[in-house]
Amino acid sequence: MNKAWGFLAARRRTLAGVAFVLAGGYWIGVLLGPHTQDFSEAPRAAADFALPDLSGKTVRLSDFKGRVVLVDFWATWCAPCLEELPDLKALYSKRKDLGFTIVGISIDDEGKEVVAPFVDENQVPYPILIAGLEPVGGFPVRGLPTAYLIDRRGFIVKKYIGFKFPEQLDKDVSTLLSQGADS
Repeated sequence: MNKAWGFLAARRRTLAGVAFVLAGGYWIGVLLGPHTQDFSEAPRAAADFALPDLSGKTVRLSDFKGRVVLVDFWATWCAPCLEELPDLKALYSKRKDLGFTIVGISIDDEGKEVVAPFVDENQVPYPILIAGLEPVGGFPVRGLPTAYLIDRRGFIVKKYIGFKFPEQLDKDVSTLLSQGADS
């Protein structure tokens, strides 16, 4: 019994974070369903962040200046995240040479030790950064998956909460790509 209490005590922060994300994900996914918030009429500048990638190199959002970026918050244990992964990989492959990228941000508390094998096994072709349970300033996440679509100027134009429908996401990305770098 002491072993069980010790395990729970040592992982209380992780368990509390997972419980919060699961509760938020349930509320969003079941009660609200997947939905998109459109900020295109009044976009706001995306906050720059600096997070380590799987090799330990610091990557900033500003490294992708001039590109259309989908910042995708996910976790290895998130069922909807896993379900949409093939669609995200296909979209990335289809649009990467046109000025589009996806930046996956894992909120797995175990970090690289669980994320790296998952990324290798699933052959994720786009950059994956590690945030753990620490919030990323300017990008509130109340449930998973959550993603932000950022235009070439660095403005957030859409926020996707829950599963992203591939046809709509492709259309949104295509629209931003067609606006060019001068918009």
